[in-house]
Amino acid sequence: MKNKINIYLVSFTSTILRLVQNAGIIILMSHVLSFELFSNYIYGFTVFGIISLFVDAGSYNKVLSSKCVDLKKYILESIVIRTVIYIIPILFFIIYFVVDTGKINWLFLIAGCVVLLSSITETYYVFLKVRGEFYLELGLVVIQFLLIFLFLFLLKVGLVGYFIAILLPRFLIVFIVFFININNIKYINVVIRVKRILKYYQEQWDFNIDSISSGFNLNVDQYLITFYLGKDALTVYQTASKIYSSFISLASAVGAVIIPRAMILNGVSNKFRAIMLPFVIFSMVFSIAHFILAPSISNLLFNLPIKLNESVFIILSIVIFVRYLSAAAGSSLMIIGLQKIRATINILVNIITVIVAVLLGFFIQYDINKIILLVLFSQILMLLIYIAFIMKVRNESIHK
Repeated sequence: MKNKINIYLVSFTSTILRLVQNAGIIILMSHVLSFELFSNYIYGFTVFGIISLFVDAGSYNKVLSSKCVDLKKYILESIVIRTVIYIIPILFFIIYFVVDTGKINWLFLIAGCVVLLSSITETYYVFLKVRGEFYLELGLVVIQFLLIFLFLFLLKVGLVGYFIAILLPRFLIVFIVFFININNIKYINVVIRVKRILKYYQEQWDFNIDSISSGFNLNVDQYLITFYLGKDALTVYQTASKIYSSFISLASAVGAVIIPRAMILNGVSNKFRAIMLPFVIFSMVFSIAHFILAPSISNLLFNLPIKLNESVFIILSIVIFVRYLSAAAGSSLMIIGLQKIRATINILVNIITVIVAVLLGFFIQYDINKIILLVLFSQILMLLIYIAFIMKVRNESIHK
């Protein structure tokens, strides 16, 4: 029991440090950048976030489910393939900016590099969790945390400062990852071939589809706000969404500890119970904490000319509660081998959400509140469908 508590504490400490460093950069940038430059960075982060849904190919969930013959080889292969693929959109946007405006939007591209490096490190951290190397993960996170905050003062000295403060610590962590695995670097020689890249994506098609649909569902509020309300509204929404996403991201710390342990249990009911109970507890704790703290944190830390209505934070608190329950139900389906069903449900809910959003767009004038309510609707719908399948599988296992 004591060991289990220690693992939870280490995992949560690691996750919280990552959240603090990511939020700290955004908060400081809102103070030192003009609204226009800050919008460029946020917009770049959103665009490359969409690209990452397709590039990452569900590697996070594949590692978490441990469905790899050689997990270490897979991790290194995944890192190199994704890095190669990410170069394509980065080069595309460089050419686009030069042709369109005659100059490069460096903050937009820095945001893209942050997404790439974060994707690599996050997948490796999950790999360490699955192997039970929680303290090594925490050590790498602490190093990155200290480096980022050591360099943060450089944000005030212009573009070079942004690059050093935001990217250099992440580059160093990726370098350390490769150094730790120096004996396995031989795998890298064979993965850059086109045929191997195509095979890589083909081999994890189910995880890729599920990752894309889950990622879209997780960020649909930002996509709809960008489409209907514009880049400036998206930037203002960051004062709420960064706090909200931090609370949502804590689910990864919960899942990374619970899911591998639930997978080794016998019986469908035992697996479901091992996942659902902790998630239900954490959903209540985090939604209440968000409801109490989020408005004050937003007003205290962010320096933007426009403030959000408190109703936004209230709705997001309810969304957090429902999302945690959905994460638990979806993880339950994954660990019993129903990844295809989970992916299908995600796709179905995303299609319904987009259709409803488009239809409502003809009849109502969207604002941030209405868009978040639509997200809440989609999460409740997904949770209900998940539960229906879980009850079906549970009943079938009882009657066998």
